[in-house]
Amino acid sequence: MTAVAGDIYDFVQLGPSCLGILVADVSGHGIPAALVASMVKVAFSAQVDQADDPARVLASMNQILCRHLEHAYVTAVYAVVNIDRQTITIANAGHPPALFHRRDETSLVQHDQGMMLGVFPNAEYTNTEVAPFAPGDRLLLYSDGVLEARDRAGQFFDGDRVARWLSSIEHTSAEQFAEAALSALTQWTGGGFDDDVTFVIAERSR
Repeated sequence: MTAVAGDIYDFVQLGPSCLGILVADVSGHGIPAALVASMVKVAFSAQVDQADDPARVLASMNQILCRHLEHAYVTAVYAVVNIDRQTITIANAGHPPALFHRRDETSLVQHDQGMMLGVFPNAEYTNTEVAPFAPGDRLLLYSDGVLEARDRAGQFFDGDRVARWLSSIEHTSAEQFAEAALSALTQWTGGGFDDDVTFVIAERSR
């Protein structure tokens, strides 16, 4: 929404065919949210040794953030894409559910909606595996600013509309997908957003 925001995304390369993807959303806006977001990035960067296990990553990040946050919380989703195994492993911390598209069918990834980060230090998180992740399949991670984008009549850009991105936008580069998706969202709102908007698309090309 602004140059100073509470949404973040990050990546960690786990090998030549394995990638970790984080999308997180800090409560609030502006400088306070941006300061917490920087803490989230530091907490995530400390997970190198266990970055292939999403549930452990979120549990460890939660313990770190619980020691430092007082009046904020963070929702997050972390996914590990493994091309050799053709799998996606996902854990969720109170974040909007990931969307997965395969062969003209888009569905929510049915995973436990774990506790948001920074609230209960002993919160536990669960891994969910999506397989196979085949050529042409797509995974979409996004923040609630996408779902809460409203048109002039006050109608939200709901999950069904987000899901249609995965089937209606032509299979092309990630950059072109992002441009098309953001264009659709901007047209819906008439050019402005009330919240930070973040989404990450992962597509297996071959």
